[in-house]
Amino acid sequence: MSTTGVNVLVGASNAMRQIRQQIQRVAPTRAPVLIHGEKGVGKTLVAELIHQTSSRRDRPFVTLHCLKTPADLLARELFGAEGDAFAGNWNIGTGWLAKARGGTIYFDEIAALAPPTQIKLLQLLEDRVFEPPGSNTPVSADIRLLAATRNQPEQLFRSQTLRQDLYYRLTVFPIYVPPLRQRRLDIPALIEHFIDKYAKKYGTAIKGIVSPGKAQLMRHRWPGNVRELEECIEMSLLTTTDGWLRIDDRCCPPSFWR
Repeated sequence: MSTTGVNVLVGASNAMRQIRQQIQRVAPTRAPVLIHGEKGVGKTLVAELIHQTSSRRDRPFVTLHCLKTPADLLARELFGAEGDAFAGNWNIGTGWLAKARGGTIYFDEIAALAPPTQIKLLQLLEDRVFEPPGSNTPVSADIRLLAATRNQPEQLFRSQTLRQDLYYRLTVFPIYVPPLRQRRLDIPALIEHFIDKYAKKYGTAIKGIVSPGKAQLMRHRWPGNVRELEECIEMSLLTTTDGWLRIDDRCCPPSFWR
């Protein structure tokens, strides 16, 4: 569980302006939001900004990594299993739904949820309650639900990876975050943002980028998107000895240039 700090959506492209408008529009509501886009584009940042812009900003922001957590363990962490659920020994106070009460819960790669968990999630969205396994007593859950996927939502529907009813519930307000190669106008601002971030973190004074480093950054295809750009800037900053960033083939392989 985490409580987010102050984040910012960097970029002046039309896509970024539209996403900021979408965040402002949906944040004050309780509507679920499905954020989709390639790996590394910043879907989690968008979710955090929705939370920070909402009236729940002072309450917890909980992230569940659905791909990284085994399905049975994820269900236990979500609903708070302790002991033998079938014997009625179920401690709802320990689950993430209980810990996120009054705040926001964010499902990263929601399509990885097991079908039984998807059913319970649908119940949560529709009735604001859930029934822990081993119990017939509905439990109230005051949470805002946000979700993300790297796939196109329609693909999840056609492949039946995501239940049809849950798909329709989540796609009431989708937000698409395009890849960095489609919004190159944002790259200069992102470069400056990450230089400032890591210069402060490591206490390093940066004079600039050695030519033709900035041109390399602009030409690179960025298959890893914003996350890859951030790692490139951090690596270059950590290896500088004179305050000048040198962009080399380790972070911008020529084979990925346009």
